[in-house]
Amino acid sequence: MPRATRSRNVIVDGRRTSVRLEDAFWAAADDLCQRERQTLSQLCTAIETGMMPANLTAAVRLAIIGYYRAAASETGHARAGHGGDRRPSPMPADRAAARRDKPNG
Repeated sequence: MPRATRSRNVIVDGRRTSVRLEDAFWAAADDLCQRERQTLSQLCTAIETGMMPANLTAAVRLAIIGYYRAAASETGHARAGHGGDRRPSPMPADRAAARRDKPNG
């Protein structure tokens, strides 16, 4: 059974510390680092510099959510070359509900 959270060691502003996140957040952090061409330690140092939450783990979670929310905005979609006037595809659950609610005929 996969673990709900994992710890990773990072160097933040010259000191070693650990961050414990869920696997989905680690995957998002890895994607963010790759896209921004920085290491996890560089990301955590940048996050800690502007940190408002009391601990680094909470600050990392909020930074990842903020990054993806900005990417999901119209401006973020335009920068990525998609979005705009196109309507999003329905999620699989939405398609299944539409089929279920559709009268037979």
